[in-house]
Amino acid sequence: MKTTRIIELSKNIHTRMMLENFRNGYKTGTLCWDNLLIVDGDIYYEIHLDYRYPYIKLEYIHDRRSYNSSYIDYDCKINLQRISCNFGGFRYWFICPGCFRRVVSIYFFEGRFLCRHCHSLKYISQLLTKKLRWHPDIRKIIIEKRMKKIEKHMPRSLKWKGRETKKLLRYNNLSEDLDRVKWEKEIRWNVKENRNII
Repeated sequence: MKTTRIIELSKNIHTRMMLENFRNGYKTGTLCWDNLLIVDGDIYYEIHLDYRYPYIKLEYIHDRRSYNSSYIDYDCKINLQRISCNFGGFRYWFICPGCFRRVVSIYFFEGRFLCRHCHSLKYISQLLTKKLRWHPDIRKIIIEKRMKKIEKHMPRSLKWKGRETKKLLRYNNLSEDLDRVKWEKEIRWNVKENRNII
């Protein structure tokens, strides 16, 4: 039976993480990951943005002894595509080596970096039934996860031209939802206790 792979539990490389404050030229570095069957846990990368066709080159040694094989030395090239944004500037996207989709994140499984479609990855929310999704405990986890994601990329100024940013409004709505979920949970608990007393 094939196990379901979950996006939230998988290691990935995001364009924002790799290309933050870097718009042109050549850059090298190392990604340090543990427990990925990568020898020494290091992935060496080279970013080439000074060419007509930009790309990222990843070099690592993968330990395939768990698949009845020896070490394999990988030299992986992932193409980038530069797309103009609506309000000026541009951003880079990965081109998945497996299906050639334009993606923001590539995920590491079985020694290869591919998109979530090629690795058949699922979100936790996709695995929950409708009944479970509305359970207060599950809703609390999902809302907290979304809030953490927004907090991670929260802008320095929370207001633009005297008005709150969309990100801040979204965060405030989520915090209200979280309060509502906690309140619902308390009501359920009180109802249960009252039943037990009677």
